[in-house]
Amino acid sequence: MNNYYVPPDISHIPNIRLYMDQMIEYLENILEPLMDEDDKALITKTMVNNYVKSGLIEKPEKKKYAKNQIMNLLITCHFKNVLSIDEISELFKIKEKLYSQEGFYLSYRKACLDIDKEVEDNEYSKDSLDYTIKAIIMSDYYKRMAKKSLKDKSVQLDD
Repeated sequence: MNNYYVPPDISHIPNIRLYMDQMIEYLENILEPLMDEDDKALITKTMVNNYVKSGLIEKPEKKKYAKNQIMNLLITCHFKNVLSIDEISELFKIKEKLYSQEGFYLSYRKACLDIDKEVEDNEYSKDSLDYTIKAIIMSDYYKRMAKKSLKDKSVQLDD
C-alpha cells in the first residue's frame, strides 16, 4: 500500500440512485486500496442486505441506493476492520445527533487525508522493521482509543 486510502470527494459520489449491482461495482472500485491479499471482497450483496436488515443502512427506495447510503457504506466497509457492526451502528446513532450526513462524511474524508499526509511524513522507511513495529503499535493504540472514545461519546449523549 503506497498511500493510504482516500475516499472520494462528495461531489464524486453518484448523486443518482444506483441499483445494488451498480452500487457494489462502484464501492469495489473505490474501496480497492483497502483490500488485503487475503480479502475476497470488502462488500457483497449479502453484506449490504445484512446491513439494511440490521438498520445500519437505510432501506433502498425502489431497490435503488442514494448518495447518503453509499457514503454510509463506504464508511462501514472501512470501519468494520476495527469496529464491530454494533459499534458502527452506535457511531451512526451518535452521528445523527451531532453531524449532518455530509458533515460526518467530510470529517471521515479529512481524517483519511490527514493519515495519508502523516504516513508520507513518517521518519521511518516503509520497508524497515522499525516501521512495521511502529505500525502495529499505532494500530493497537488507535483501535483502543477509538473504542474508548466511542463508548465515552455514547455515554455522554445518553446523559
